[in-house]
Amino acid sequence: MLTKINYIYGKFEDININDKFDIALLMTVLYWYLDSPDILKVFFERINTMISEMIIWESGDKPELEKDLIVKNTKFKNYRKLPFTVGTGKLREFGIFTI
Repeated sequence: MLTKINYIYGKFEDININDKFDIALLMTVLYWYLDSPDILKVFFERINTMISEMIIWESGDKPELEKDLIVKNTKFKNYRKLPFTVGTGKLREFGIFTI
């Protein structure tokens, strides 16, 4: 039974909180930072410390690269692909990462 949902809006790398979350919904987030290694490092650190169970994820236009980065840089090693999606005229992938 769901008892509480915390919603945080903002740049993931700028969020400075101590709360822990079971699930994160990351929709076309990672691809904005593919050319920013310093931000990616913080992004993955936040994922590892803030999220405990699952990431519900939608890719940018480079899903294979994004999946590889998430698996290599976070504790989330299992991936289940859901349907493809389309956004801004680009084919995207939708899936779930778990530990």
